[in-house]
Amino acid sequence: MAHISGIPRIEPVLILDSRWLAVIASLVVLVCSTFMGALLGERYEDDMHRGVRRQLISLSRDASQFVDGDAHRALRQSGDMESAAYKSGNEKLRLVLNANENLRYIYTCYLEGGQVKFGFDPTEPGDHDGDGRDDHSKLGEIYADPPSALVRTFHTKKSEADDKPYVDEWGTFISAYSPVFAKDGSVEAVVGVDLTAELYAVEMESVSFFRSFWLVGSIIFSGLCGLVTLYVLNRVHKRFLQVLEAKREVEATNAELEKLNRKLDWQARTDILTGLLNRSGVMSVVDRSLAEFDSGEVESCAVALMDLDDFKVANDHYGHAYGDQYLVAFAESLVLSVDNAVVGRLGGDEFIVVMTGTGCCERLEAALREFQAKNKNEVLFVGLTSQPVSVSIGVVEAEAGDSSSDLIRRADIAMYEAKRLGAGNLKVYEDWMGSALDKRVDLEKQMRLGWEQGEFWMAVQPIVDLQNGDTVAGEMLMRWTKSDGTFVSPVDFIPIAEDTGLIMEMGLWAIEEACRNVERLEREFKGKKIHLSVNVSPRQLNQPNFVDKVEEIFGRYTFHRGGLWFELTESSLIHEGGEVLERLKRIREMGIMVALDDFGTGYSSLSMLLHIPLDCLKIDRSFIQNLPEAKNSVELVHTILRLSEMLKLHVVCEGIETKEQGELLHRMGCDWGQGFHYSKPVPMSEFVDRCCGERKVA
Repeated sequence: MAHISGIPRIEPVLILDSRWLAVIASLVVLVCSTFMGALLGERYEDDMHRGVRRQLISLSRDASQFVDGDAHRALRQSGDMESAAYKSGNEKLRLVLNANENLRYIYTCYLEGGQVKFGFDPTEPGDHDGDGRDDHSKLGEIYADPPSALVRTFHTKKSEADDKPYVDEWGTFISAYSPVFAKDGSVEAVVGVDLTAELYAVEMESVSFFRSFWLVGSIIFSGLCGLVTLYVLNRVHKRFLQVLEAKREVEATNAELEKLNRKLDWQARTDILTGLLNRSGVMSVVDRSLAEFDSGEVESCAVALMDLDDFKVANDHYGHAYGDQYLVAFAESLVLSVDNAVVGRLGGDEFIVVMTGTGCCERLEAALREFQAKNKNEVLFVGLTSQPVSVSIGVVEAEAGDSSSDLIRRADIAMYEAKRLGAGNLKVYEDWMGSALDKRVDLEKQMRLGWEQGEFWMAVQPIVDLQNGDTVAGEMLMRWTKSDGTFVSPVDFIPIAEDTGLIMEMGLWAIEEACRNVERLEREFKGKKIHLSVNVSPRQLNQPNFVDKVEEIFGRYTFHRGGLWFELTESSLIHEGGEVLERLKRIREMGIMVALDDFGTGYSSLSMLLHIPLDCLKIDRSFIQNLPEAKNSVELVHTILRLSEMLKLHVVCEGIETKEQGELLHRMGCDWGQGFHYSKPVPMSEFVDRCCGERKVA
């Protein structure tokens, strides 16, 4: 239930008697209605007043059309009131006067010697209004106290009207004035028209009626409102009293809600497992720290992003409950190792540290390097189990104008640069790291485009019989040549394909290319069983539908059993589960042989060789390159060969660079070899030509 914020203020009102509330409501309505009536009456009066002024100005303009300015000038200069021209001018104005019964006077005035004097006056001589004086003005008679609107007309040369009635020696009037121009454009005279105050009052009577009517209506309406209010209050007053009684319960509920909201806010910003700030909470800290840095409140701001190395291994090996305890123990150790910093968990095994202040980047780097050294020298106890800890860290210092996403992105780049160098490293962000990432992103775009445009192709490196040098097999290797002829090394594009997932599509295409070419070799070299091998990445092997897709491809081709080999690295098998073993069995049941590539460089053990279904070991080139000088390498290779013989596995020695190495390996009992001494990777057409040449020699 929402908080009723206004109830305390209206409590005194709610406990009043309903009749008093009705009276108050009536008075409020009456006051408001009266005020509105006053405003509307004022506006109505202004409109009526403007209407009268417009009518008077219109009459004065009509009358001015009957006055000839030049003739008027001649008459006033002659001063002859008996002339025919004077009588004619007066007669014209008299017609206008008689045509409108509301007008009291029409006349002309002119300005002479700084004084306003009368010109025409069509009023009949005599005392018409009974004031004891003649109402008719004579030509040249001085207007002792002319109205301001009359004077303004002389100066503005525009029609003017009085704002309100005025009093002069002839009575009380409201008047309008229009100029009369001579041929030279000067104002010769002004025609005035007078409306008596009584007639003006009659025109304005509707305003008084409106105000009286509005006042009476307001009183009646306010009374009705009082009755309606009394009726309504009698129905709802009890409900209001119930609300007042429930107010305390509502406030108590609101207090509980506020407490719950604070708890929910804490949960929204806190990682439940470790008690550290979660992603949302720590990002708000980063935003606030950057704002303080930009405003100059703090001198600098630094962020460290870290990721636990091999956390997945421990989590998979001991279980998720152990993994949670591991994260909690690590978080506690990290908090104790960094002072004056905010520590948060972004998710999974990723943690973040935010520090501000003078030299914070150097202080943060020093604290975390000390933390890493401590991890190398001490183990972390998770429950009763000792757990070695290794963490990769990227540190970055904020720059002016950075957003939180900019800062986290650069810290992430530095962290993955640390990971690239090996477990347990720390790197401070440098500009070249961002440039390297940009190049990688650009290469990724080019790779996707090149894949769509068919720029990738399969090269083949022959595998030979060390006894006679004949080609017995070939390892198919993916190559990328851009449309402009530029060659891109697999060292550059294979990791990107792995990270982006494009390796899945590439791998299936490579398998299909191998099947197609094995079928071709069997067709062209009848009786000679040459097999082709394809490298399969751990990511491919871990896909649940990988074997199904291989079966679909394999079913489209026909060739001898063992014509296709899959080469797997030790890293893809060292942490294998039951699903991977089952997939390998299904692969071998299809007639595909399995070879363990780069043997000796990973973490393989004798138990793994006994446990995993294999057909071949490929001894890594690092054991071959120092032959025959390195006696240790000779002994290791000899041991691997004897082990393979015991396990009934084929052996291929990789990286043979000299004739002497090939002969030595043959004498040691190795049947097959591969290396630049025999051939570098070549297009399939050259590989076929090589096999053809060997057939002709044979």
